[in-house]
Amino acid sequence: MVVAALLLLPRLESSGLLWQDEAETAVLAKNTLAFGYPKVFDGVNRVNPGLPAGPWDSWAYHPWLQFYVAAAAFQLFGATTVAARLPFALLGVVCLVATYRLALQTCHHHGIARLTAILATLSVPLLLHFRQCRYYALGVLGLLWVLWAYRQARDGRRSGWWWLAAGLVFLFYSHHGAWLPTVVALMVDLGRRGLPAAHRTTALAAAVVTAALTLPGTFLLNLSHQERTFSLKESSRHFQFYIRQINRFIVPLQFWLVAWLFRGIRPIGWWRAATPRQREALETLLVVVGCHVAFLVLVPEQRHFRYLIHLVPLLLLGQAVLLWGWLGRRRLALVTVSVLLIATDLLHYSAPYVAAEMIPAARASVAHAHGLVQPESLLVAYGYELTHRYHGPLDGVIGTLQREARPGDTVKTPYDDHAVIFYTGLKVEDLNRFAEPTTPTWIIPRRDWVPGDFSTSVYFRDIQRTYRRIETDAPDVMWENRPDPGYHKFRTVRDAPRVVLYRRRTSVVLPAKFPVTSRGNPGVPP
Repeated sequence: MVVAALLLLPRLESSGLLWQDEAETAVLAKNTLAFGYPKVFDGVNRVNPGLPAGPWDSWAYHPWLQFYVAAAAFQLFGATTVAARLPFALLGVVCLVATYRLALQTCHHHGIARLTAILATLSVPLLLHFRQCRYYALGVLGLLWVLWAYRQARDGRRSGWWWLAAGLVFLFYSHHGAWLPTVVALMVDLGRRGLPAAHRTTALAAAVVTAALTLPGTFLLNLSHQERTFSLKESSRHFQFYIRQINRFIVPLQFWLVAWLFRGIRPIGWWRAATPRQREALETLLVVVGCHVAFLVLVPEQRHFRYLIHLVPLLLLGQAVLLWGWLGRRRLALVTVSVLLIATDLLHYSAPYVAAEMIPAARASVAHAHGLVQPESLLVAYGYELTHRYHGPLDGVIGTLQREARPGDTVKTPYDDHAVIFYTGLKVEDLNRFAEPTTPTWIIPRRDWVPGDFSTSVYFRDIQRTYRRIETDAPDVMWENRPDPGYHKFRTVRDAPRVVLYRRRTSVVLPAKFPVTSRGNPGVPP
């Protein structure tokens, strides 16, 4: 707990300002304080206008628990970057303790449980996501809670079914994308093992309560825009993507395959030596992971590393079982391999580069070889982030607006609209209509987000003529700082173009060939 707190709680602003997704949560949390629920329209701005709203103009894309958690922090500490991230970082500490408890409950082995806790506590992908103002920590905690309660029930404790019902409700309102495959996995496991006759009434009552408390939430969520038409080609791409992400940042699948081929690990022998209870608990986890991966491959339209984050503790538990079964009696080897897994990416990703560097004839071509990357340590990079302030594009955007904008100003930007709303409260035009020629007070043409022909358009030439150009010292990189470990910027980018803002000089009237409508920009008359 102490180590987790030291890694999660300090300098919550060090990774930059709230990026688009975090700011979305923060804006809806502020609206929750104002209206009692996450309303998408506050009277000035509409959050993500491209998405359909639910009843009473409510947010319908995610469950609501994350908004109430952030709103509680804002009520206590004010609407700041640190306050937005603090409750989720605290929940991250709880998640890491719960990971240890689940590992101990699953394996009844203190060595494996401690090793799992170490792997999870020092997992940079987990740390990055726990320090986000987003549902990630809630989703991880919800899944760990459900699995712990289910094991309690399977071990004969009637109260486990009620804990399971509470955990399922918590998970549903935290991360509905993890809830469905979890329920399917538990039903598959119950179908395989059956339900003790003495527990059937309690289990049925718990199921009824779970349904009664989650069904209302399904009417508030619009799930139709989060799924895709099935495509074997796209499912194959999803599968390859998640295997690559798991191999590079969570569990080095290639390394374990090599270890198995050279008989370093003998899963069948360990399986036979395990107690029936250990085998049953591990089989349950395998079913859960399998159902979640199948869901991610077959159902969602998009693929992102963050969709895997709730599975990271379970995958690291599996890795701890493999490590202990292989090297548990050779402590020096166990420590050495564990350090390599935690502090480097040698076993995950960069070992081929190191091997090629050791061959004199291959050195000249290593730098140009496809798929070979230099070794790096995410843990060292994370330590640098904790001790140095990251300077991102929003420092230029928000800093300039906070210094120079006036009440009543309007802003047009193709991205980062949620951050502008959260930090400034200014009116922001619909980013989906960025190319339409309107005359707001501020125009921020973020380099990676403007339409391809914008820089050569007559509209942009007119902007350059009638607006004052303000170049900041902030790098114009694509995102402020996403938590995905493959993208995350641990250090400020020094070699990117600078963020540029345009401020309207005087009252501007566009040429007749570019009519402005009150619908396109309510703040400017047609």
